[in-house]
Amino acid sequence: MAWKMHREFTSFRVTSALLFLLLSTDLVLIFLHYLHIDTIFFENRKYSIIKEGGAGELFQYMKELWIFLIFIYYGLRRIKGFFIVWGVMFLYLLLDDSLRFHEEMGWYVAQFLGLPLFFGQAPQILGQVVWAFGVGGFFLVPLAILSFLKGHEAVLFSLRLFALIGVLALFAVVMDAGYHFLWSRTLKHVFGAIEEGAEMLVMSVIVWYVLRFAPYLGDAFGKPQD
Repeated sequence: MAWKMHREFTSFRVTSALLFLLLSTDLVLIFLHYLHIDTIFFENRKYSIIKEGGAGELFQYMKELWIFLIFIYYGLRRIKGFFIVWGVMFLYLLLDDSLRFHEEMGWYVAQFLGLPLFFGQAPQILGQVVWAFGVGGFFLVPLAILSFLKGHEAVLFSLRLFALIGVLALFAVVMDAGYHFLWSRTLKHVFGAIEEGAEMLVMSVIVWYVLRFAPYLGDAFGKPQD
């Protein structure tokens, strides 16, 4: 019975339905953000996806928490370090997003390395980029080793997940740094909405990917079925 429930819950049909719901919610929140910015409706800041404590930000935290719990569940169930390390990485992303670690650490990195002004912007902007790539490298090494030890399927799983995280980083790190160079308030609103909206959509795809494929890595359930 547990085997059948597990196969059904992680099936293509169920996970695709979940992805549809996630992406639909993201798009609704993005639409509400534009109504919040450009109309007299939805004036409360909770409808903004670029403000701290907004509905979009809280929904993003929830997705990161889900990914962490999925990895930890399978890591503890099978005593697999591969899943545990992935889980810890997404726990860090959750804490970093919610507590703004990268902003504070960007300042420390800039001071420690003596970074210069970044095209007229404060050195901590460049420090945040350096910190983000440093954290990525910190997790990349053990995950690469554990993926190799676990086998071909784990390597492919990690490569694809890192590709998705790379797209996420493009918006979260690179575009976020570019945001500071804009002088127009209107451009900042548009740019910020594109950045945050894209992050939301990519994270939803990551939730789907992890739920769909992580349970089948070297598992007795075998390969995922439709």
